[in-house]
Amino acid sequence: MDEALSILAGDVSLQVGQEILALCRPLAPSPIQPEATDSATWLCRDPLFFTLFKTHHSPSTLLYSHSNGVLYHASPQAQLSLGCPACTGFLCQFTRDALPEGAVPRLLVFDVVSQQAMAPPGRGDFLRALAQHLPQPLCTVQWVGPSRYLTREFVAQLPHAIGGLMRLGADPLGPGAWGLDE
Repeated sequence: MDEALSILAGDVSLQVGQEILALCRPLAPSPIQPEATDSATWLCRDPLFFTLFKTHHSPSTLLYSHSNGVLYHASPQAQLSLGCPACTGFLCQFTRDALPEGAVPRLLVFDVVSQQAMAPPGRGDFLRALAQHLPQPLCTVQWVGPSRYLTREFVAQLPHAIGGLMRLGADPLGPGAWGLDE
């Protein structure tokens, strides 16, 4: 957790408001085996979950840690672009990619929270359209699609350890929003 916060977080933020509370709800995982057609992706081993977002009141990026429940100002390297829409949150998991040059910190962005109600496939399209606002090279949009494509062969090629699968539900942060295949 300390490594992730040293890379991603600045000072603790004291901002409050309905738009912040809506984006800073705790994640609600539950054990589940995704169906072949469920929107799913992989879960990194020992994941640390964060939400990156902007508000209507501030041009800077905020970072919510789902692990400790604290809201931070994002570090300079974790800032969303100035054109990123306010009240759009990016759900991420922190990991380290094992690359030839060594371990590289990475935020895998797997879902988006917005005021627009969308089913998981629509959120995936929306996320890919918003990817231009993510800080590079720190952030990478994580593949999400029908779980039948998450084969052992596919996940074996990933540059980080895998802990299971996640199924994405109707509300990105709500109860039963996503499940873990452990």
